[in-house]
Amino acid sequence: PAGWEGGCDLCPPAGMPSKKSKKVSASAKQSDASAPASQGNVKDNEPEAPVGDVKADAADMEGLTSCAAGEGNDDSGSKDPATTSGSIMAGEEAKKEVGAEKAKEEAETAVKKTAEEDAKKKEGDEDLVQETWKLVERDLDRHGVKFFLRIFEIAPPALQLFSFKDEVPLEKSPGMQKHATGVMRTVGTAVAGLSDVKSLIPVLEALGGKHAQYGVQPEHFAVVGEALLWTLEQGLGELWTPQVKDAWTKTYATVQSVMEPALVVASKKQ
Repeated sequence: PAGWEGGCDLCPPAGMPSKKSKKVSASAKQSDASAPASQGNVKDNEPEAPVGDVKADAADMEGLTSCAAGEGNDDSGSKDPATTSGSIMAGEEAKKEVGAEKAKEEAETAVKKTAEEDAKKKEGDEDLVQETWKLVERDLDRHGVKFFLRIFEIAPPALQLFSFKDEVPLEKSPGMQKHATGVMRTVGTAVAGLSDVKSLIPVLEALGGKHAQYGVQPEHFAVVGEALLWTLEQGLGELWTPQVKDAWTKTYATVQSVMEPALVVASKKQ
């Protein structure tokens, strides 16, 4: 109370801290003292990682980092440019070789196919020639006379090559009829021999060489061929189709290709 100098138990003397202040100070000191200990306890309670695991984790992290950066798994960066270029060139060469082989096979196949088609067509031509000739040879004498008369119409000077040149009328000449029939039979022999050309060639060569002594010239073959086709056309009528004409044209060309050289050779020997 005011004016009280002795004080009391509840009011501490001036300059002395109260019991409450002492408690606060003691509590603060206790807190300050306990804080380091408490931190030390937390540190002590944390488990220490093994040294090996730490290194392993570091290595794993480095590996992951390398993969993410594209290192290690990409071999392209480590390849020699020259080796890569060589591999590309080798691949291109291999492709070219495969292409060449394929082209060769295709060409061989085409040639084989063409040969087969030609063989079939040739067989077809032979059949046409042989079948139509059977119709013509039913009246061989008459067709023979027409054949020779046509030759003399195309090339009148050719008549002078034959022994019956002075026989008149020519269409009734026994000599011409005999000769014409013989020639037509020779044509029949050639037609029959188309199935075996190898055996036919010597016969045609001998025939061509024989005509050299009669004064026959190479240009006469074209005249004879024209007259023969005309005679066949007259004899076959509607059966003389473009296909039949083509077959006979090729057949006569084959005969001429054998007889004409033989004629030339024999003529030079005379």
